[in-house]
Amino acid sequence: ERDMFTPQTRALITTGFLGGMTTFSTFIFESWQFVRDGDPAKTMAYVTLSLAISVIAFAGALNATKALV
Repeated sequence: ERDMFTPQTRALITTGFLGGMTTFSTFIFESWQFVRDGDPAKTMAYVTLSLAISVIAFAGALNATKALV
């Protein structure tokens, strides 16, 4: 059913989905470049820091949202 969501809601969902896909693709592409360049230390640092910062940001956003609700 095409009328299930408003045009604004469809745009928001589509933008969020595509944004997530491009962010993940960029993360994988940059990680692969470090692997390809033969720099395992930089690869591990990039992947580890990216994931750690993401988890910290998520936890902060979750706590902020709980505080607002």
